Amino acid sequence: MNGNISGRPDDDEGLDPELIQLFDAAKTQAAAGDAFLTTVLLSMQRTRRLRVMRQLAGLAIILTSSAFVAPYVAQQTLLVADWFTNQLPATGMALVSPIGCVCAALLAWRITRWARNY
Repeated sequence: MNGNISGRPDDDEGLDPELIQLFDAAKTQAAAGDAFLTTVLLSMQRTRRLRVMRQLAGLAIILTSSAFVAPYVAQQTLLVADWFTNQLPATGMALVSPIGCVCAALLAWRITRWARNY
């Protein structure tokens, strides 16, 4: 329209030198911003790596301690089950008692809900 051609001119004629300096300064700042971005990304990756290592170490500790504690838990469970069976004269009496009826109803309800989901 007024003699300007859209696109990039081949030479710097007609361009404001101050404007060119501002653009050059902006390119330099963008390069500094890229360095900052790279530093932040590396920091985030390092933090993520450390978090994953902590989670894996915690999981290994839990699994190892569970392997050592499992026999004792099983032994105590058997002792409680033995005590419970010795306290009840017969299983039929347990189901007839009010507490036995409530427990049986809760167990049946839970099994029904589980079966309906699958």
